Amino acid sequence: MGGGSTPSNTSQTTSVKLPAWLEAASEQNFGKAQEAAAKPYESYTGNRVAGLSPDQEAAAAQIRGMQGQTGNALQGLGDASAQFGNWQPQQVTAGQLAGMDLSPYMNPYTGEVEANALKALESSRQGAQQGIQDQFLSSKAFGGSRQALQSSVTDSMTAQKAAETAAQLRQANYNQAVAGATGDITRGMEAQRLNQAAGLQGAQIGLTGLKQAGDLYTSGQRSDIADVGLLDTLGQQEQQRSQAGLDLQYQDWLEKQGYDKQQIEWMGQMLASSPGSQTTTVNTTGSAGGSKGSAAMGVLGGALSGAAAGSVIPVWGTAVGAVAGGLLGGLSSR
Repeated sequence: MGGGSTPSNTSQTTSVKLPAWLEAASEQNFGKAQEAAAKPYESYTGNRVAGLSPDQEAAAAQIRGMQGQTGNALQGLGDASAQFGNWQPQQVTAGQLAGMDLSPYMNPYTGEVEANALKALESSRQGAQQGIQDQFLSSKAFGGSRQALQSSVTDSMTAQKAAETAAQLRQANYNQAVAGATGDITRGMEAQRLNQAAGLQGAQIGLTGLKQAGDLYTSGQRSDIADVGLLDTLGQQEQQRSQAGLDLQYQDWLEKQGYDKQQIEWMGQMLASSPGSQTTTVNTTGSAGGSKGSAAMGVLGGALSGAAAGSVIPVWGTAVGAVAGGLLGGLSSR
């Protein structure tokens, strides 16, 4: 068969060498990475949690101030209600005429009237007696039994009339006293009933007032609680804004802590993706056995070198580099 002889001993060496600028930049980037790794751990000293806002503290103070108010108010209302509940209405006592002193109700002028009436009767009696005497004198029968009988009858009738007049006057005075006392007793009982009714009405009004006071207190308490709730809601919004600010400060601190690492990683990516970032050299050594063998080795070496050089080109760079390197290797082996 035609063709050159095959080399008996052949060796191939592939070496990759970075450009001087890329090697210097890589060393510089690695030095920065060592400096970053040597930094000690730094704790975050800022606040991470927002405290209570002034409005929240004010709401909390108001809530604390409201503690016990309801119990005290209910205790006061309960005590007042108990007083009204134990209230005893005024007793109505019927007055009695028996054993009652009627002297204040007696007409103080009854005695004088009686005396005048009796005096008038006495004058009338004396006049009648004088008439009897004159009658019997004129008839010349003065001092007889008939005169004595008529005089006695006149005295008896006058005495009876005097007794009847005195009795009538005293009876009228007594009846007037009884009527006055009875009127006072009646009016006293009516006044007691009115006072009792007024007391009962007053107690009812008091209980109604207590209920209204309790309702007003409950309404006021609900209004206070609603105001505290609104104040607390406003405070929560303030706290959320403060918390957002603290979170932003912490995020900025984290970004600052990782900034040098990001820069190092970015530089490494830029260096790795730089065109011509590496040069691959394939050296083949051995005794030459013929031109065909030397050409084949040249093509192989060129392909390897081209593939290594083209690997820095995305997608088809390795294949294109291998083909171009093989062609150049074959030409150089002739």
